[in-house]
Amino acid sequence: MVFEEQFFCKLLNGVDCSEEKISEASNYMIKNIDNCRIIVDIWFNFFKSTKSGDTKLGLFYLMHEVMFQSYILNKDKYIIRFGSIMEEVISIIIKAFGEELEFITRLLKLIEFWEKKMYFSKQFIDKLRNPVIVQKKKIYENEPKLQLNESIKNEEIKKLFKNDLTKQGLILSIEQN
Repeated sequence: MVFEEQFFCKLLNGVDCSEEKISEASNYMIKNIDNCRIIVDIWFNFFKSTKSGDTKLGLFYLMHEVMFQSYILNKDKYIIRFGSIMEEVISIIIKAFGEELEFITRLLKLIEFWEKKMYFSKQFIDKLRNPVIVQKKKIYENEPKLQLNESIKNEEIKKLFKNDLTKQGLILSIEQN
């Protein structure tokens, strides 16, 4: 497949958070892996310049999808190329959505996913994770009840999980008390 910059820019302009748009753009990017340097540069310029939150988030998810497809195909060109700009990408996405606890929590889970798949070194993952953790602490400082609500929710989940395991006979009845 021949890479066509105009067509790719048109794809990026249409990206939102829909699975269809992300899939279409990621397939094109993967098929043109030999042009990953220019593709990531174009993607990054779109990511930095877009004012639309939905588009920025869609582009972020597109990046993740392309890295995942690269991982599956055992071709790490995109992972390496996105890795070279990842600190700035994380900074930009935090500026755009950093006030939303739910987003910050999802971002931490995504970074954890990258760590499990070993896209990047442990040291680099920590560099990516640290500003997100700092942002989460800021949210908690500004809204202390959010942390309390999250703690309560986590305790409820643990309790439900423990009860489910007890029903399955996986936890001794003595531990139930």
